[in-house]
Amino acid sequence: MTEDRELADTAMEAARAGDLATAEGRLKELVANNTSEPLVYSRLAAICPWTDRKEEALWMIQVALVLSPDNPSFLFNLGVILGQLPDLENGIAAYRRALEFQPDYPEAEYNLGTLLF
Repeated sequence: MTEDRELADTAMEAARAGDLATAEGRLKELVANNTSEPLVYSRLAAICPWTDRKEEALWMIQVALVLSPDNPSFLFNLGVILGQLPDLENGIAAYRRALEFQPDYPEAEYNLGTLLF
C-alpha cells in the first residue's frame, strides 16, 4: 500500500468520526502535491457531498476514474454523485458499467434499480 493510500484511509477514518475538516484537509494536501493515487480523489469525492459540494465531488471522482478507469467502486461512486445532482441517465450508465466489471455488486444493483424506477 502506498503512503498516499494509507493517508487517504486515515482521512476517511477521521471523516467517519465526524471530523470532516481534518479529513478534507489531509486529502486536499495530497491533491495539492499532485498525487497519482486514485483512492485519494475517490475519498475526497465521497466527502464533498457531505458538505453539499456535489460538483466538486463529480470532478474528483472523474479524476479517480482517469487514473483507474475500470474500478467498479469508483464507477459506483460516480453513479451515486450523478444520482444526487441529478443526472439520472449518466448515473444509470455508471452503475451499469460498475456491474460490467463486478457483476456481483449488490449495492450497484440496488442503486441502479432505484434510478430506473
